[in-house]
Amino acid sequence: MKYNISIFVVISSLGFCASLYSQSGVLDSRNTDNFFNNRQEGYFWYLDPMPEKKQKEVKKEPSLKKSLSKKKPKVTTLKKLKNLSAERELKEFQRRLESAKARAIMRPTRQNIRVYLYLQKEAMAKASIFADQWRRVVWQTPQLNYSLKRPTTNAALHTYKDNRLKQVVDVSKAIGKEYGIYFFFKGSCPYCHRFAPSLKLYQKNHGLKVLPISLDGGVLPDYPNPKVDTRVARMLNVTRVPAVYLVHLKTGKKVAVTLGLISYAELQNRVYILTKTRPGQEF
Repeated sequence: MKYNISIFVVISSLGFCASLYSQSGVLDSRNTDNFFNNRQEGYFWYLDPMPEKKQKEVKKEPSLKKSLSKKKPKVTTLKKLKNLSAERELKEFQRRLESAKARAIMRPTRQNIRVYLYLQKEAMAKASIFADQWRRVVWQTPQLNYSLKRPTTNAALHTYKDNRLKQVVDVSKAIGKEYGIYFFFKGSCPYCHRFAPSLKLYQKNHGLKVLPISLDGGVLPDYPNPKVDTRVARMLNVTRVPAVYLVHLKTGKKVAVTLGLISYAELQNRVYILTKTRPGQEF
């Protein structure tokens, strides 16, 4: 009887320990069966725990604030600028101004806008001094004063224009002895009809010979008897009318005066420039 009771106690103890052992999580996925199905392990067993899987370390990228705080732009002070050459000083100032402008636009805080406005004020002050010194030098140096050649003030400008017009008229009176005019037109061209009276008046005032050439066989009231000849027009590559060419009577050299409608005054001015001035003379 005592022997049976001892056996029962031993078996009960083993069952209780097995249940505790399974609940404690010692049995891993390799021993999912209960204790009684693993007799070969005996009464004493020590199972090594499953090795833990190492998670790959993910490198965290530095935040935008940290990266911006690390890379601080170099600030060039006014003392350092004075030690630079004039060319480098100008480039550095322009860089600072553009950088401040970009910050004020992209990050419009009160401080950024204030910094940009101060730099802009400094730039305007420098520009004002430069402009004032420029005009002082021009006023006191005749070789650099372009207004002495081409006046800009009202009083001097009127005098200049009156004097130049007199020169143009005087020269134009004698121009008929050296040049003639080819006048290309079409009877169907309204601009030719509008231009013809101006050319007729210029011909009368300055005594130039005009050879009217019709490209379509039409006529104009001021030139009722034109020459119909497209050969000369093709030779000069005339594609637009009215067209006026000066022809030197001795050399036969031809110079285009206009390929479109212009006024009497402009016609007179262009003939004067093309025949009596050198390129750049009036500039």
